[in-house]
Amino acid sequence: MKRVDRPVEAIIKKGWPSRIERESKVYTTRQVIDFWIVQTRWWAKEEKRIYFRLWTDGGTIEVYRSGNNLWVLSKLFD
Repeated sequence: MKRVDRPVEAIIKKGWPSRIERESKVYTTRQVIDFWIVQTRWWAKEEKRIYFRLWTDGGTIEVYRSGNNLWVLSKLFD
């Protein structure tokens, strides 16, 4: 597993990321493996994140959407 934490462009279809673009690399989703929501300390105005673990044509990746609609490539799995 490699931690990335870089902003990406996401194409959304049917509520799921169907395509992730990072620099010159494109990941096309074949299957959503899992998704979950993380929201901590709402009283401190911390952001809510929606995580997706995706099986793509380039391997398994983890992305999240932050509260301000910024998409981030979080992890690449071997």
